Amino acid sequence: MSGEAMIEASGGNGGSGDWGGGGGGGGRIKLFYETGEISDGATFDVDGGVPGGSIFAVSGGSRGTVYDQQRSPQVETLTPSAAYYGDEVALTGDGFGATAGQVRFYDVGGAVVSWSEALVATTVPVDIFTNEVFLVRDGLASNGVELRILNAIVTTVTRTNTAPEMYCDFGFCVGDTLAVSGFGFGAEQGDSDVVLRRSYDGMTAFASDYGTWSETNIEVVLGCAPVDGGWNQLQVVVDGQPSNTTEIYANAPMAMFLNSTNATAGSEILAYFDEFSINPNTIETLTAQFGNSGPVAATFDMDYRAVRVVVPADAPTTQEPLTLTVNGCPVWCDPFTCLFTRTP
Repeated sequence: MSGEAMIEASGGNGGSGDWGGGGGGGGRIKLFYETGEISDGATFDVDGGVPGGSIFAVSGGSRGTVYDQQRSPQVETLTPSAAYYGDEVALTGDGFGATAGQVRFYDVGGAVVSWSEALVATTVPVDIFTNEVFLVRDGLASNGVELRILNAIVTTVTRTNTAPEMYCDFGFCVGDTLAVSGFGFGAEQGDSDVVLRRSYDGMTAFASDYGTWSETNIEVVLGCAPVDGGWNQLQVVVDGQPSNTTEIYANAPMAMFLNSTNATAGSEILAYFDEFSINPNTIETLTAQFGNSGPVAATFDMDYRAVRVVVPADAPTTQEPLTLTVNGCPVWCDPFTCLFTRTP
């Protein structure tokens, strides 16, 4: 039965079907709710629900279910009501069932630690924003209860500085100032930090130089990305607890080839860059080193999209790699095309 259907208990003359008394009268159907008999003429609104159990019809010793109510689980308490990612929390209430169902943190599933009729224990998943927790049993969802997430939450990451046309037009480059917005960062930085890790192997890829820090906004300069760049996971770590993860693309500065692989001391050579991997507006220091010789200052030529460097007198006369750094960060240079020999 469903909708506005009503169940009625009454005496009868005869009856038929599984529970009838058979033809000729005298048959009587009795309805029971749990352990109590339902009196003649009693009615029940199915939409309103019956508080637990089933309603049975009994006649002549045989029994059949007239209405088997499926109750939604009811959550009464959540303990603790505030937690970090990975913490264990407990939900108490009624109607959870003996067999484990699902714990949902809105649209994210939580791991079930234990499950019983009146108590469910679960762990808070990482990277969630929502504060609503509910249970699902046999396709029926419980009411939701509020959980306050104690971790910092990052909502957006944007670049505050500019880049010339065609330079660093996707993602972020060394020296860019990132504006990290969200909440729960704390009024002051203290021991907190912004961490950037390479997605596929967890290599730490962030050297931090901070501008401002507040409860909802952080400004930080992007330091050395991994030598091959790529997608990285940005998190704000407050009191040792990481925030949710935000994926950003961090470009590592990249030189493609040299215009000359041999030259005399005092000559100028160019190392051509991938313009998408560097933002000339944020270059503070640029150095070059030939093999084991001492580092020398270099300049960036925007017209040629290349680093200009003068060959020093102590550059090796054997073939050695040219090593470049931008703002102290290593520049990736093709090991086959960035080899140089000083001509005596």
